[in-house]
Amino acid sequence: MSDNSSILGIDYGGRTKGTVALAWLKEDLICAYQCSIKEDADVYINQFIVDNKIKLVAIDAPLSLPIVYTNKKLGNDYHYRKADRETKAMSPLFIGGFTANSMSFRAQNENIKFIETFPSHFLRIIEIKKPKGDYNATINLILKKLNYKFKLNNIVETPHQFDAICCLLSGIRYTEKITLCFGDELEGQIFI
Repeated sequence: MSDNSSILGIDYGGRTKGTVALAWLKEDLICAYQCSIKEDADVYINQFIVDNKIKLVAIDAPLSLPIVYTNKKLGNDYHYRKADRETKAMSPLFIGGFTANSMSFRAQNENIKFIETFPSHFLRIIEIKKPKGDYNATINLILKKLNYKFKLNNIVETPHQFDAICCLLSGIRYTEKITLCFGDELEGQIFI
């Protein structure tokens, strides 16, 4: 998959809370979108996927549970997956509603490749601090550090849009086969 316009980055939050954001690359422009409060984010995302022929979704939300829930012989940790421990992510159980929603969303879109990513660890890996305000300046710094020539199409206004852009960049890195992979394939992996 070499067409970056077929990649969607999603910061997946509350389905109707206005905390879901998308990032997409149109030509060389990074476009960030935010779902509004009370808007069904899954409906919005599904329509976006269809309209833009998305083939890969890089999502900031757990896409699996610890392996002990599916095979007690392969694990004994009821709280964390190996990927969570390696990236210092929250337990999928602690954020159970988000985990259930993201797993359900992926199940409804079986024809699309999903990868789990984690913007906080992405920033740790590339040694850039998460911004407290000027998101655009930090994104431009990230793009320069990763040697990407993309430009921002709009002003990034929320931390959700910022995280969605980090997800998009992890998705692009995945297609370029330069991501770092954390966790176990049987249990669930996080790609940075």
